Amino acid sequence: MSDNSVFSVRKWRGATPTSGTKRALILPGAHYSADNPVLSLACSVLTQCDYDVWALDWIFPDDLKLADSQSFIDSAADFVLAYAQDHEEKAPSQTLVVTKSIACFAAEWAKSHGFRGAWITPVLTIEPIVNALKAMRGEQYIAGGTADQFWDSAIAHRIGEPMVEVEGAAHSLEIPGNWRASLTSFEKVLAGLESFARS
Repeated sequence: MSDNSVFSVRKWRGATPTSGTKRALILPGAHYSADNPVLSLACSVLTQCDYDVWALDWIFPDDLKLADSQSFIDSAADFVLAYAQDHEEKAPSQTLVVTKSIACFAAEWAKSHGFRGAWITPVLTIEPIVNALKAMRGEQYIAGGTADQFWDSAIAHRIGEPMVEVEGAAHSLEIPGNWRASLTSFEKVLAGLESFARS
């Protein structure tokens, strides 16, 4: 664990041994950590796909202005990457950036580093984010739900493939009031992530 009072990083301890040839960097939502359902399961999926998973925790400022979000999240991405590099026995051949919600501001950062991205419930109501995702076309996976106020189905379909859209899923990707349907939602999103991660 590394800690600078705002950011900290932990290596995900999956049940599946990994070879160290691939890494995944997890940037959580503002108040949705890697211990919450979708990201926790995503970390397990990625370890089973032979990724060493490095999960960021942060103290996300509630008063962070939209104009400052890009630099804050870029700093977070720099931090988790540097921590992973300092603790890896060998340099991996590929890196996947996985984010939840507002952390998809990291799309531009990922593209500048030549990394692929998986954006879970990206905020498609913010133009700079949409533009960054459009620029990454073909190097990313996008997942969201039609009941998410930050999801725009038309934009998501224009951004392209691969993409999973879950009917009735909220920003948490849960189906409100229906835990069985919520598990099905998670399964759809995670199956898409697994397919993308293995490609």
